[in-house]
Amino acid sequence: MHRFAPAFVLALAAGCASISHDAIAPLAVLRNPDLHVVVEPTLGSLRSETSEASAPADEDLDERLGVWIYRVDRRVLESVPMSDRSLVGAATCSRTEVDRWLESVRACGELELAPLASKPALTADSGSRAFVCVTSETAFIRGFELQQKGDIGIADPRIDVIAEGLLLEARAEPASGGASEVSLDLTLCELDRPIRERVVRLTAGNLPLTVQEPSGVTWTLSLRESLADDEVLVLTGRGDGDEEECGLLALVRLVPADAMLRGASEL
Repeated sequence: MHRFAPAFVLALAAGCASISHDAIAPLAVLRNPDLHVVVEPTLGSLRSETSEASAPADEDLDERLGVWIYRVDRRVLESVPMSDRSLVGAATCSRTEVDRWLESVRACGELELAPLASKPALTADSGSRAFVCVTSETAFIRGFELQQKGDIGIADPRIDVIAEGLLLEARAEPASGGASEVSLDLTLCELDRPIRERVVRLTAGNLPLTVQEPSGVTWTLSLRESLADDEVLVLTGRGDGDEEECGLLALVRLVPADAMLRGASEL
């Protein structure tokens, strides 16, 4: 059974506390954006360039796009109405309501909102990209190269690396009425374990060699939403097994440029 969040992300959350979500005031939702989800039985690409720094800051801008992503106890997400209906959900809420909800979460005293990135990602100007990228790499033997010299055969392993993890990308464009059109895309790549193996022989009489054939699942989620200055886009994801205690919480909003330049680390 496939999980929503990559195994390595959930492993980071092994210390999530068990809490009573009854103590968390439900999050009031203004609207639920349309969400497009594609699941493919293959490993997608988390491009290396996605880990590069965002564009340099433009001090003349009034606002930038902030992206926060946390691992949380899955039961926290049950206080968000849309997360009761599916493994992933999206909602637009007022910032005042999100602040109140986060305070009720923190007031439980047994929960840490554990960030998956050290600071908010940001865009330097309209149309540029904000992102949070968390990946791990696994090396595997994808094949061997045989060099025959007389009666001696030398098999050199061919090593490759595959990445799994998550990439959350957001982009904002000006819209009418002082709002911004936010495009949000989330890619989750999960490697199946153990890695599939196949035993081969290059020549008769040689010892058998083992090659590896990685497989996995890629989730691709996308949405488009008109976001006002006083609104927050909330994205949630949780596993589909009872044994998975933690999930993902992402928050996206426009923030004052000076706050981002000061290195604000909270919503």
